[in-house]
Amino acid sequence: MEILVYILLGSSSFFFVIVPMSAATVLNPLLSLIVEPHIAIGLVASFFMVNSLVKLTVFRTDILYEYVRKMLPISIVMAVIGTYTISFVSSEILLILIFAMSAYFLIKKTYEFFGKEEVKKSIHNPTLVIISIISGFMQGTGLGAGGSLRKVYLLSENITLQQVHGTTSLISFVVLVFAFVVRLNTDQLTIDIVMPILYISPIIIVATLFGKKVLKKFSKKITDIVGFVTMLLITVILGFEIF
Repeated sequence: MEILVYILLGSSSFFFVIVPMSAATVLNPLLSLIVEPHIAIGLVASFFMVNSLVKLTVFRTDILYEYVRKMLPISIVMAVIGTYTISFVSSEILLILIFAMSAYFLIKKTYEFFGKEEVKKSIHNPTLVIISIISGFMQGTGLGAGGSLRKVYLLSENITLQQVHGTTSLISFVVLVFAFVVRLNTDQLTIDIVMPILYISPIIIVATLFGKKVLKKFSKKITDIVGFVTMLLITVILGFEIF
């Protein structure tokens, strides 16, 4: 059973390159059917930390550092807070907030997808700060949707999937390292649970590289469709979790 869990985690790296959804949104409920929910959350968070390191290496030339500089400091602070306060915050309230924000960006992307005007980047707009706060907090809690929201926001900024992967992977890796340290210090996680993640790192690397190779074959039209469908799926999944 444990082998099945880790193989599932490693092979999912390919899927999350082609379809840039947060791993936790899908893997948390899936792994909760196999292992205890708290262990599932810790496993997915640790997996995504390693996965983000691999992805930021693979997509290092696609990182948009202006977004990293604006989003990372706030996200780190909120991730630490989220990791400490996970047991005191209602996940239902957080998911409703995430759903509302995802729906907003889905509408924005829909307008861009079917409209003729190019969407202008809004890196200095207050929305970026809000996204940094919520996504960082959610990644700290390990409940999922934080990475999804950040990706939905960046996709709505009309940047490529490669840039989304590079930028979000760098932010997520640093954020999850801070959250990982807090989890260890608060006994939410143990090294014994995390170590097998390192054993499947070759699978993660191969799956990510293969995903990037496939992604390069996509035209802009296809990546636009993938981005739009991704945002739609994220919003629908969150909607089902809430309602």
